[in-house]
Amino acid sequence: MQVQRIEKGVRPGPANVPHGAFNWATIHQFEDKESGRIKCCCIDGLDIYTGSQTDGVRRWNVANGSCELFLPHSVCPDPIHALCVVGRLLWVCTGNNANAGTVVIFDLDTATIKTKAFAAHKGEITCMVAGPGNQYIVTGGVDFQVKCWSPSGTPLVTSNHHNKQVDALLMTPLTPGGSTERSGKIWTAANDSTVVVWPDTAGTGNMDASKAKIIDVEGGQCVRSMALSGAHVWCGCNNGQICIFTIAESSIVRTMKPHTETVDAMVGVGTQVWSGSRDRTIVAHDANTLTALFSLGDQGAGVKALMSHSWYVWSLNFRNMRVYTAEAVWHAKVEEALRLMRELEATRQSLQAQIQQEKANSHQLGIQLREQQAEAERQAAEAAKAKQELEARLKQLQSDMTSERQAAAKREAEAEKARAGSLEESEKQLKAVGEQMQAERDKLAAELEALHEQLSKSKADHDSTNTDLEKARADLRASKEAEAALRESLGKEATGLAAEVTKLKSELEAARGDCSKASAENSRLDEELKSTQQALSDASAQLDATKAEMRSAAEASQKAATESDEKLAAAQAEIDAMKANIAALEAKLADGQRAEEQLRADGASKDAAKQSLQAELDKATKQGQDQDAKLKDLEAKLKASQTSDREARAALKAKVDELKAEKASLNDLKGRLAHGDSAAKALASELDALKAKIAALEAERTRLEGEKAGLEGEQANLDAEKAKLERERAELQASKDGLDKELQQARSGISMLEGQKAELEGSKAKLEGRLAQLEGSKADLEGRLAQLQTALDSAQAQNSKSEEEVQQLKAQVGDFERQLSDASKDCKDKEARISDLKSQVREGEAQHALHKQQAQEDSSRLQAELHECQEALRAAQAELQQCQEELRVAQEQLGAEREALQCLRDELQAARSEVEAGKSEAQGLRDELHAAKAREDAGQKALEAGKAREEANQAALQAAKDELQHMQEKLRNAERALEDQGRAQEGRLRDLEAKLAAAVAEAAAARAERDALQHAREVTEKGNERMLEELERLKARVGDLEARPRSSNSHQAPPPSISPNIIVNVPGGPYTTSPQNMGQSPTPSPHASVNGLENLDSTQVK
Repeated sequence: MQVQRIEKGVRPGPANVPHGAFNWATIHQFEDKESGRIKCCCIDGLDIYTGSQTDGVRRWNVANGSCELFLPHSVCPDPIHALCVVGRLLWVCTGNNANAGTVVIFDLDTATIKTKAFAAHKGEITCMVAGPGNQYIVTGGVDFQVKCWSPSGTPLVTSNHHNKQVDALLMTPLTPGGSTERSGKIWTAANDSTVVVWPDTAGTGNMDASKAKIIDVEGGQCVRSMALSGAHVWCGCNNGQICIFTIAESSIVRTMKPHTETVDAMVGVGTQVWSGSRDRTIVAHDANTLTALFSLGDQGAGVKALMSHSWYVWSLNFRNMRVYTAEAVWHAKVEEALRLMRELEATRQSLQAQIQQEKANSHQLGIQLREQQAEAERQAAEAAKAKQELEARLKQLQSDMTSERQAAAKREAEAEKARAGSLEESEKQLKAVGEQMQAERDKLAAELEALHEQLSKSKADHDSTNTDLEKARADLRASKEAEAALRESLGKEATGLAAEVTKLKSELEAARGDCSKASAENSRLDEELKSTQQALSDASAQLDATKAEMRSAAEASQKAATESDEKLAAAQAEIDAMKANIAALEAKLADGQRAEEQLRADGASKDAAKQSLQAELDKATKQGQDQDAKLKDLEAKLKASQTSDREARAALKAKVDELKAEKASLNDLKGRLAHGDSAAKALASELDALKAKIAALEAERTRLEGEKAGLEGEQANLDAEKAKLERERAELQASKDGLDKELQQARSGISMLEGQKAELEGSKAKLEGRLAQLEGSKADLEGRLAQLQTALDSAQAQNSKSEEEVQQLKAQVGDFERQLSDASKDCKDKEARISDLKSQVREGEAQHALHKQQAQEDSSRLQAELHECQEALRAAQAELQQCQEELRVAQEQLGAEREALQCLRDELQAARSEVEAGKSEAQGLRDELHAAKAREDAGQKALEAGKAREEANQAALQAAKDELQHMQEKLRNAERALEDQGRAQEGRLRDLEAKLAAAVAEAAAARAERDALQHAREVTEKGNERMLEELERLKARVGDLEARPRSSNSHQAPPPSISPNIIVNVPGGPYTTSPQNMGQSPTPSPHASVNGLENLDSTQVK
C-alpha cells in the first residue's frame, strides 16, 4: 500500500481525510494566542498540561476544552522543556542555557512547590516518563545520561549506555497485554542510533547493566519518538521512517516510511497508531496489519506532540492545537462494551449454575453435618461414660495399692518380730555354750598347769643326774639309742602331721570348690525360684538335711574333743615313758658307780681303761646335754600343743555356739518357711486372680483396639469431610471473587447478583458454623481417643453393654432417616424458594440486612462459644492439676515402697554378711584344727549348714523380692496410667488452644475479607456507574448522529468562547466555521481531497 502526501504549492487545508473515515467527526482548533508556543505536554486523567517558552504551564480540560493558567510565567520564568505527572506531583523541567537541567516539583492540587529547584542533568532535559505504579520517574537529557528518581526527587540510578543525546523514553509491560502497576520495561532512544531496553521486574527502577538489551536501529537512523500499541513498540526516526519492535523479544518486525521528515510524535488511538512529523502531517496506521490507513494532511506546522484520551486526539505544534474525535476509538469502545456485555451474560449464567450446584452441595453438607453432629454427641456420651469407668478403675487401683501396702507392712512387722525372737534365743544359747566352754577351758588350764609342774620337777631330777652320767658309759649308749628311737618317732609324727596338714589343705581347696559350686548352684536356684511351691518343698528338705548335718557336726565335734583328750593322754604316757627312761638311767648310773668302785679297787692297771671311759663319759655328757636341749624342744612343742589345744577348744566352743545359733536360726527359718508356705499359697491364688484379670484386660484391649480402629476410620472420614468443606469453601470464595470481578465490569444484573451474593454469604456463614461444629466434634473425638488409649491397660470387660449400644445405634439410624426425610422436604422448600427469587429482588436488600444481622449474631455466638471453650480449657487445666496431684501422691507412695524394699535389701545384706562371717569362721576352724580331720569334717558340715541357711534366707528373700516387684509393677502401671492421662489432657489442651487461635484468626480473616469485599463492591459500583453514564452519553451521541440526515448541512459547533475557529469535516468535503458564520450553511473547502490518498507517490511502505 502507498501512503501519499499533499502536493507542494497547495494551501494547507484543515484535514485530508478519506470519504467516510470521519463522517461525524468535529475538529477543534486553538490558535497560538490561546495556547501559546507549546514545547511540551503531558496528560493526567481529564487534564492536559502544556508548557511553552514564555507563558508558563496551562491546564486543559479534555471534556469541554476549557483552559486555565496553572503555573504563571512569574513562577516559571525560564523556558519549559519537559513535563511529567507522577501521582499527584508535576515534574517541570525548566531553565535557560546556564541552568537548562533544572527540575521543580509542584503539587497538582494546590499548584505549590513540593520540592525546590535542583539540577537533574547537565544541560536540557529532553524527555521524562513515570515508572510502574508511579514508584519512580525516568529522565533523559542532552548529557547522554538516563537517570531514575524517586517521586520526591531523590536520585536512584544513573545509566551511561548512550553516546549522544537521549531523545525518547517509554514504559511498557514485561509481556504483551500485561500491566505496568508493579513491573515493566524501560525503553530509551538516543541520537546514537541505538535503543536500549531495561527489564524492571521488581518495579524499583534498578537498571541492571547485565540485563539491558541494546538495539541498533536499521539504517543508522535516530529514534525521536516511541508509542505502545498492543504487542508492539512503534519508533519514529529522524528521516520519517517508522520501526516496529515486539515487546517480548525486542526484535524488529517491520519498517515503513510514511513521512519525509523527522517523526516527533506518536500515539496509540484504539486499533490505530497516529504519527506526527515535521512535514506537518499526521498519518493513521492500522495496529493489527501494521499498514498506513490515511493522512490528515497539513497541520499548519510541524507536529510536536500527540495525545489520546477517550475518543479525542490532541495534536500540538508551535502555531496551534487541534482536537480530533477519532472514529476508531469509538468503534474500539463499542466493541469492548459489547465484549464485556457478552462476557457478563456468560458469567451470570455460569454463576447461576454454580449457585444451584452450591445450594445442592450445601443441602447435602447440611445432612452430613447433622449426621456427624449426632455421631459426635453419641461418641461424647460414650467418652464421658468411659471416663467415669476409668475414674472408678483408678480408685479401685488406689484402694488395691493401699491394701497391698498395708499387707506388706504387716508382713514386714511379723518378720521383724520373728527375727527379734530368733536373735534373742540365739543369744541365750550362745551365752550357755560360752559358760560351758569357759568351764572346760578352766579345767584344761588346770591340767596343763599340773603337767608343767611335773615337767619342772623332771627337769630338776635330770639336772641332778647329769653328774652321774659320767660314770654310766654303757647307760649313755642305751640312752643314745633310746634318743634315736625317740627322734625317729618324733620324725614320724612330724611327717604324719605334715601329711595331715597337706590333706587338710587339699580338703580346704575341695571345700572352696564346693563353695564355688554352691554359689553356682545358688544362682541356678535363684533362677528356678519362679515356682514357689517347689522352692518351699526344697527348702523343707534342705532344712531336714541341715538338722542331720547339725547332729553329725555335733557328734564330730564331740569325737574331735575325745580325740584331743586321747592325744593329751598319749602325750602324758610319753612323758611317763620318759620318766621311766630317766629312772632306768639313774639305775644304770648307780650300777656304774658300783662298777667304778670295783675298778678303783682293781688299781692303776685299769688307768687306760679309765681314761677311755672318761672320754666316753665326756661324750655321753655331751649327748646328755644334746638330749637336754631336745627335751627342752619337746617341752616347747608340748606347750605349743597345749596352746593349740586350748585354741582348738575355744574354737570348738565357738563352733558349738555357732551351731546352736544355726539351730535357732533353722528353727526360725522353719517357722518362716511355714509362714512362707501359706504366703506362697496366697501368692499363688493372687497370681491366678491376676492371670484372670490379665486375660480379661487382654480381651478388653482387643475390643478397645477395634474401637480405636473404628474411631480412626471416623476421624479419617471427618478429615475428608473437612477437606471437602474446605474445597467447597474455596469454590464459594472463587465464585464470590468471580462475581465481584463481573460486578466491576458491568452494572447490569447488579440487583439480582447482589441477592445471590447475600445468599451465598449466608450459606458461607452457615458452612463456617458447621465447620466450627465439626472442629469441636473432632476435638471431642480426639479427647475420647486419648482417653480410650489410656484405658487400654486398665479398662474392664464391657461385653454386656454392646447390645445396648447396638440398640442405641439402631435408634440413631431411625433418627437419621427421619432427619433425612425432613431434610429432603427442606430441600424441596428451598428449591421452591429459589424459583421465586427473581420476583423478590426488592426484598433481597432487606434479606441482606437480615443476613448481616444474623452474621453479627453468629459472631456473638462464636464469642460465647469461645468463652465456653476457654471455660472448658480452664476446667481441663484444673483436671490436669488434679491428675498431677494424684501422680505426686502415687510417686510418694512408690518412694515409701522403695524405702521398704531398701530395708529388705539391707536385711538381705546383713544375712549375707552373717553367711560370710560363718564362712570366715569355718575357714578359721579349718586352719586352726589342721591336726584333727574329724574337726575339719565338722567344720565342713557347719559350712554346709550355713550354706543351707543362706539358701533358705535367699529363698525367703526372693519370695519377698517377687512380692515387692509385683507391687512395684502395680505402682508402675498406675504411674503409666496417670502419665498417659496427663499427656492426653495436655494434648487435648494444646489442640483446644490451637483451634481457638485458628478460629480467632479465621474470624479476623473473615472480617477483613468482608471489609475488602465491601470496599471492592463500592469501587465497582462507582466504576460501573461511571461506565454506564459514559455508555449512555455515547449512545445518545450515536443516536443523535445517526438520526441526523446525511443531506443536512446543519452541524452543531462548540461555543465560540471555547473554540473561536472550528473546522468541520463532513461528507462532500470539509468546511470552515467562525464566529461570523455560525449557524450558516457550511462552505466546502476548495482544497479538500475526497479520495484522501491521491498524489502521494514519494514514499513506499517497507
